[in-house]
Order: sequence, then C-alpha cells, then structure tokens
Amino acid sequence: MTDAAPIRAAAMLCVLGIDGTRLLTTNDPTEALMLQAVGSAAMKIAQQRDKALAAEIANAVGRLFR
Repeated sequence: MTDAAPIRAAAMLCVLGIDGTRLLTTNDPTEALMLQAVGSAAMKIAQQRDKALAAEIANAVGRLFR
C-alpha cells in the first residue's frame, strides 16, 4: 500500500493552481519543502478569501429580506 499523504498534498497544490506533480517528481528536498510551504500559505489565503466571500453573501442575502 502506498502512502496517500504525498498524493493528497500534490492534489491540494493542483487545486490551488500549483503544479502538484512537481512535488511527486522532485528529488530536491528543498524544492519539496518550498512547494509544501507555498501550498500551505496559499491554502490559508484561500480560506480567508472564502470566509470573507461567505460573509459578503450572507450580508447581501440579509439585505434582500429586510
């Protein structure tokens, strides 16, 4: 059985618009760490964006039903 963690990490990079296959194919540990760090930072930014968008939508819907 293969370890699913690298596959999930690569998939998350792809979702964020980063070439996740580089994480799977690199032999450079520094590049792998960099890809993971960039992916983690991008995920935090995406979560903040999604939370702000959800609040904006909730406020807009609230204004519709006043």
